[in-house]
Amino acid sequence: MGKAGRWVLGIAVGGATLWVLYSSFWGTLAITPTPSDDKSTEKILAPLKIASIAPCTKSLPIEARVDCFKEVFQKAVHEHGTPATLRALNIATTQDPDVLHHCHAITHVIGRTTYALTHDLSQAFAHCNAQCSSGCYHGTMEQLLTETSDLEAAIPTLCQQGTREDEDRYTSFQCLHGLGHGFMIHLQHELFASLEHCDLLPTESSQASCYGGVFMENIVAHDHHPSKYLQKADLHYPCTAVHERYKAACYFGITDWFVKQNGFDFQQAFAECERVPDTYRFHCFRSMGRSINWHTDHDLEAAIAQCAIGAPLRPPDGWPVSVPGICLMGAVLDLVNLDKSVDRAARLCAMAAQRDKRACYAQLGEALSAVIADPEKQAATCRRVAEERHVPLCRAAAHGRSSP
Repeated sequence: MGKAGRWVLGIAVGGATLWVLYSSFWGTLAITPTPSDDKSTEKILAPLKIASIAPCTKSLPIEARVDCFKEVFQKAVHEHGTPATLRALNIATTQDPDVLHHCHAITHVIGRTTYALTHDLSQAFAHCNAQCSSGCYHGTMEQLLTETSDLEAAIPTLCQQGTREDEDRYTSFQCLHGLGHGFMIHLQHELFASLEHCDLLPTESSQASCYGGVFMENIVAHDHHPSKYLQKADLHYPCTAVHERYKAACYFGITDWFVKQNGFDFQQAFAECERVPDTYRFHCFRSMGRSINWHTDHDLEAAIAQCAIGAPLRPPDGWPVSVPGICLMGAVLDLVNLDKSVDRAARLCAMAAQRDKRACYAQLGEALSAVIADPEKQAATCRRVAEERHVPLCRAAAHGRSSP
């Protein structure tokens, strides 16, 4: 059910929280600047001079156009460094809808190239940032795996290089989630083998973060590498086939497949969530918020309107929170994951219907605890971004305890 649900309902449920399956955590790493990051160079060149997408003409088929984008930004990393390239990408996403829609895949390439140049996880992560749902970190991990000998022996400590899970939760999560992506690519998209590689990680929370990366890669790569672990005849596969310990992570990602296959009909996707076993229906409804947020280009009004489609549906057993409220929790996770900021997520909660605000602000508080570690700063941020009556809930959720 997840901690945020426990705060809303005031009941205790065991198990790891689903936050680690998709969201971002904040952290910093030391970096030794490289010549390509020289600020004087960045002052001379405008971002779109650094990575011009002009050769990627709109007359190209979309797959060829995306490949062109990847080549442009890969070259930019070599010539101008990762930070400047990411800034150029950020501007390009505002000027071309295709760049925006495929920016996660582009940042994967940026991350792979970054690690190939640095051969150092700490430096590569320090060059990356969270834009485009943290694809740069995921690509870094993909490349690390291709360069790791005796992979199975190395897995338990791969994400301990330059990170501490208790103090550097952001980079730790991105490393673990990126491992899931990387295992899929390294193992030629063999989903079950990739999940078994995740099982070699030392803790349940680290394994869960890795599972999320595996299931996400299975869907996002399908257009370029058709997956035998997705079925049009059974949209719930592979969730119906994997071991119980993998199901929560699977159902927290499966809605992307639902909407891809039904032409982005969110009402049909909600109906598919209704067919999910009750134990995992919460995960599916929350995943709908993430999918809606992504496919509406993070438009807050659109997220609220589309989540409202779920109003007639029955929440999971024991959940008096509405289905739209659960959906908005997923949207909050996606908004924070996008750029490590809680401000847009707070605006979403402020715009939500009264019945859904508690669920929304509970999820916001949980997300806040991951991007801001200091309790005093957490409290100050809750006071700044939350509606006054919901500040205590935000603070309680950030501290991991029930609201007063």
